[in-house]
Amino acid sequence: MLVYIHIPYCDSKCHYCSFNTYVDKFDTRQDYMKALHKQLSFELERFSAKENSIETLFIGGGTPSTVAPELYAPIFAFLKPYLQEEAEITTEANPNSATKEWLSGMRDLGVNRVSFGVQSFNADKLKALNRAHDPQQAKDAILYAKSLGFTHLSLDLIYNYQGDTKTLLLNDIVQAFALPIDHISAYELTIEAGTKFSDTPEVRQENEDLAFFVSDEIEKRGFKAYEISNFGTYQSKHNKGYWEIKNYIGAGAGAVGFLKDTRFYPQTAHRKLY
Repeated sequence: MLVYIHIPYCDSKCHYCSFNTYVDKFDTRQDYMKALHKQLSFELERFSAKENSIETLFIGGGTPSTVAPELYAPIFAFLKPYLQEEAEITTEANPNSATKEWLSGMRDLGVNRVSFGVQSFNADKLKALNRAHDPQQAKDAILYAKSLGFTHLSLDLIYNYQGDTKTLLLNDIVQAFALPIDHISAYELTIEAGTKFSDTPEVRQENEDLAFFVSDEIEKRGFKAYEISNFGTYQSKHNKGYWEIKNYIGAGAGAVGFLKDTRFYPQTAHRKLY
């Protein structure tokens, strides 16, 4: 069984983001984490969870690094009996908020994998995407995480934004591989309704050659593709679990769960898939 926890807070709203996220509700964090605890209790009962039954725990967002480790602590203490001894425990993080103190606190709670939302090492592209960090912050955060002893480190890259060239994207890939990572998620920019970019859909390039270029350049450096957008010498057990149709608990404002043949959506009735 897998568990996904959704953290909806963000420092800024990326222009491509269509997720359930908020930049103006930070005063609700403590209450939100308490509500997460209650929901997890309910979901564990619904899923008939037993000790050592959780294979992976993934904290996504939003931006999990906008919530202090001490607010996660009660949830980790609650889930501990259910986690397998070698459970993969991942948190997403943004470089600007993944301070050494935050990373250290999450490491102490048991997190063993961090996925950094880097997107690019080009400063102009980061600004155009409305990312809250700069290239140096991304490098520093990943090096901090390595120095603290995290077992697995990943970063995200986005391609086919307007102006992307093979030269720019190759620079992103080269800089990524200069860092102590064992996984990359490479996503093609998509334009979703309701996002800032939906007003200017021309910012997405239609360039299939760049998609093949990115994949080839990542793979030739030893990171093999194991599903659509993910490459690595390490394959995320959580990512693979979705493709293997494993049951997963979804807790939080934008999370979805799945049990046997039924998907569970936030604040809605469950829906049978077949």
